[in-house]
This record gives sequence, C-alpha cells and structure tokens, in this order.
Amino acid sequence: METALLNFIEETNPTIESFLKGFTNGINQAGAKVFELNLKHYQILDCIGCTEDIFFEPNGTCKCEDDFTSAYPFLQKSQYLVFAIDLDKQNLLNELNKVLLRMEPLFNFSFNGSLEQTTKKILLLLFSLRTSDLKPKVEEIIEEFANLYNYEYLGFLYRPDYHLLKMLPQSIARSFGFEESFTALGKELVATGKINSSIKEKIEREFLPQDSLFREIYALIGRR
Repeated sequence: METALLNFIEETNPTIESFLKGFTNGINQAGAKVFELNLKHYQILDCIGCTEDIFFEPNGTCKCEDDFTSAYPFLQKSQYLVFAIDLDKQNLLNELNKVLLRMEPLFNFSFNGSLEQTTKKILLLLFSLRTSDLKPKVEEIIEEFANLYNYEYLGFLYRPDYHLLKMLPQSIARSFGFEESFTALGKELVATGKINSSIKEKIEREFLPQDSLFREIYALIGRR
C-alpha cells in the first residue's frame, strides 16, 4: 500500500512538521510507503488542457510541463491521498484548486496507458494558529473532489492553536503526545483504512480550558 501526502504547509514549521513526521513514521512502521509532495518546492502551472478546452480529448499525457508532472506516477498508484493543509497559508484556495485541477489526468482511463482505476481514499489534515473560518470551505472542496471521482472521503482531523505548544513548558507540551497520536493515526490508516475516533479526539483536544488566563493572554498577543 502506498500513500501520497500532499503538503500545503507554506513555511518551515517545526511544530506541524513534527506532526507530519509522526504520521509518516506510523505509515512506515506499519509496512507501507509514503511519497510526500511538498508543494512549496514545486512549480505548478495552471491547467491548459483538460479543464479549459471543452473539445480536449485525453491521450495519456498532460500538456503541462512542470515539476508537478513528475508526481503523477506516485499519485496514480497511491491508495491514499492525504491533504495536509495550513489554513493560514496565503492564497490557499487558489493553490488548492490549481492542484486539484491538475490532478484530473489521474482519473482518465487512458492516462499512462492504464485502463483501470485504483480505488482511492482521501484524508484531510487541517492546521491553523487559531480557529479558522476557511475550515468548512476547504473541507467542502476536498469532499466534493472525492465525490467527483467516486473516491471514499475518510473525513478530516483539525488541529488549531498548535502554536500554543511553543509557549508551553516542554514537559507540558510533550505530555499532550501529539506526535505519538499522529504516529498512531498513520498505523491505523494502514491497518484499517479508517480514522479511529479515540485518535481523532486526542489530536483535536483542547490545549487549555477556554476560560484559562493563558489562553486569554495568547489571544491578546495574536491580535497585535
């Protein structure tokens, strides 16, 4: 089994990177492989064929010649497509839509000479500094994408306020065990193809009570 991790994290972010490292480690420990498509390192052109020309007929190739075309073989053979998205990323929706449009050749029967489609499952991992209004919109886009190609949408896991980990003492930050929870998520994905509800709860649980003084101070700092 192979997994394609589409990484939409804009800047080098040690906290989110530790989460994703735990996730990929879990997949590897379960005996599967991960191909990470780190989009900040890729040149991705706008679609110029499949989605723009109503008379376009697929012939097994993509008209665009850029870094993204090298990812097609990995995306095509992957059973799981995992989208890791930072909701604070600038121009996020435009980039996400561009990538989804460029993925259309994967679903043409003639692409790469393949006459069969492998059933795929799609998982969404969302991150943000604070609760983001973009969350429902991004989830809607990914779910519609899955439905369009009759793929199974496994749902999402959402980790807001991740930056609080840097502000907490290390001993307390480690006690939350987020990297371990993401490792467990990777293992569970390979073993069952589902999201374990207890793992989801651990990843999404609150850092601090909503009425805590620390949270209020953090909110004031964030507004500056």
